[in-house]
Amino acid sequence: MLTLLAAFISALIFGFVGWWVLGFGPILTGLFVLVGFLGAALPLNLWVKKRMEKIFSEIQTMMERDQEKMRRQVNQMQGRMMGSPRGLQKQLEKQQTASVHRAVKVLDQMNPLNKWNLMARKQADTMRAQLYYQAQDFEAADRHLQNSLNVDPMTVAMKMARLYQKGEIKQLEK
Repeated sequence: MLTLLAAFISALIFGFVGWWVLGFGPILTGLFVLVGFLGAALPLNLWVKKRMEKIFSEIQTMMERDQEKMRRQVNQMQGRMMGSPRGLQKQLEKQQTASVHRAVKVLDQMNPLNKWNLMARKQADTMRAQLYYQAQDFEAADRHLQNSLNVDPMTVAMKMARLYQKGEIKQLEK
């Protein structure tokens, strides 16, 4: 949102300079306005994109590290033949839920970017929905699925599964 506003203001300034100060004609002024718009929009969008990628990368690295830690723990328990499988499964579920909640806290770093990019909130909600669904916190997943992007097949499948579980067949058919 702020990116578009800054680009629009830049385009107006370039248009004013091109038309009134430099005395360009309508075609050159139009090109000058386009240069002003793109000159502001592109760097701002790249800056926002890099910050978003950094946050997503941090979440991915954290989740992979936690998965590897759980995998080592399972291998260790299987090697020793200690403990019950149900106890191990409950312990792993608790660790996975804790990992998801840590990832959501990291994802909260995207909140300041919402005012700079129109799609940042939707991307964050899509990831939150996927994380909560993975942790089987379906109420939280439902809240975020409503605002998520429906371009990822996994997200669409989650949304359809939740509609089916809630018995909302009319919505599911849409």
